[in-house]
Amino acid sequence: MANREAEPQVDFESLLDHPSNLNGVLDAIGDGVYFVDTERRIQDWNAGAVALTGFSRDEVRHRSCADNILVHVDECGTQLCHEGCPLQETLLDGETRQGKVFLRHKQGYRVPVAIRIVPVRDSDCNIIGAVETFREIGDVDQWKARILELERAAYLDSLTGIPNRRFVETQLERLLREFDATGQSFAALIIDLDGFTSVNDTHGHDVGDRVLCNVAMTLMNCLRGRDILGRWGGDEFVMLLGTSTQQQAGLIAERARVLAGDLYFPRLGLCGPDGLYRRGHGRAGRQRGATTQARR
Repeated sequence: MANREAEPQVDFESLLDHPSNLNGVLDAIGDGVYFVDTERRIQDWNAGAVALTGFSRDEVRHRSCADNILVHVDECGTQLCHEGCPLQETLLDGETRQGKVFLRHKQGYRVPVAIRIVPVRDSDCNIIGAVETFREIGDVDQWKARILELERAAYLDSLTGIPNRRFVETQLERLLREFDATGQSFAALIIDLDGFTSVNDTHGHDVGDRVLCNVAMTLMNCLRGRDILGRWGGDEFVMLLGTSTQQQAGLIAERARVLAGDLYFPRLGLCGPDGLYRRGHGRAGRQRGATTQARR
């Protein structure tokens, strides 16, 4: 959830009087930026926002962010546009806020972003809107760099673009060796998509492939920088969580289940829970003295 932060207010009035100047300033910023008026209607949407969300400026301008375009959720899956919208709160009380949320990309997968919301005031200090900036959180960048390395080692799944079973097995063996040598705990989460066979049977394999890709992208965005995600085979995925307690693994498993179950498929107009499949499930394990083997 977003936290309040007492900071100086931003005066955008002169820029608002000259929209072309405002567009140039916003597009020069690498982060996603958008400006809303007091009715939460989006007045501008910069190039960074286009790159991070997939939505063009024309697709969102003059629409209300209350329309739930990006479907912001927190780590518990709470839809913030309906419950505790930080942008609306800033418009009401004039406080600066920041936090971490998951937005939904136009293609349907979830992206973790750090947001910052600042009120916009006129020369009389009346609130006339708010600006929200957002950027993809750094752990994802670490993962993208690791994936580029894996491409050179033939360890990637050709469909989803995430590590394949071969790579997961090598990393599982490494973690088991470290556990035997040092007692360093880790967790393995096995994620299976319920009812996935019916997706292929009902909608065809192209749609089934799109589901797998969106699930993979969303699960990757749930990880910490040191964690590992791979496709085990079919509709099964494995997460290896280094240096994790059972409680930490449980929290990550639940977050993955909630976010993967909330995917959207634009061409079909279907969402995960109500349309294509019901839910995934996670299982975490490996304690001192226990012996586990990866099985299909």
